[in-house]
Amino acid sequence: MCNTFLSPSHPKRIEWAFSQTRIPVRWPEEPMPNRGVTGDLRPTDPAGVVVPEGDGGRLTWMAWGFPRDKGGPLINFRSEGRTFSRADRCLVMAAGFYETTDPVQPGQKRKDWWLFTAPGVELFALAGHVRGDRFTVLTCEPGPDIAPYHDRQPVCLFPDQWRGWLAGEPEAGLIAPTPAGTFQVSKKET
Repeated sequence: MCNTFLSPSHPKRIEWAFSQTRIPVRWPEEPMPNRGVTGDLRPTDPAGVVVPEGDGGRLTWMAWGFPRDKGGPLINFRSEGRTFSRADRCLVMAAGFYETTDPVQPGQKRKDWWLFTAPGVELFALAGHVRGDRFTVLTCEPGPDIAPYHDRQPVCLFPDQWRGWLAGEPEAGLIAPTPAGTFQVSKKET
């Protein structure tokens, strides 16, 4: 499942994206972390997330993954059969996300990495679940674009859905596989 995502090239892109939706977002007072935030983000990296605040949201930096007693952090969280209060939600701002498959070429040891981006949409959001100062990415059944690569997908929310997620609207209709043609897939050269 998604263990790397492509964050916006600069946090100002998040500000621009929200200005297009007219959702008010308060900007962070704390400085941007020295690592993470932009580019390919991996578990435990800090990322720019928007948490609910007032009639909009607040951009902040949170580490990806809930700590666990054994193994690495919990980075993905199944959404089926669960509800999420407004305070437990966040939008994880993304320009794309990766899935891996076994190598196509025989004898190759490394997995193949596939980047999913949304043509015509500079930024979308991964629906997130917050605990304290950390987040995890919600998952659901895969849509047709993702199914050939993985049996799960991150819950992807597009600008017209951001207000509903931040406002705490019911999950039905917001948590769903993406329709065919939502994503363009390209192989990442390693």
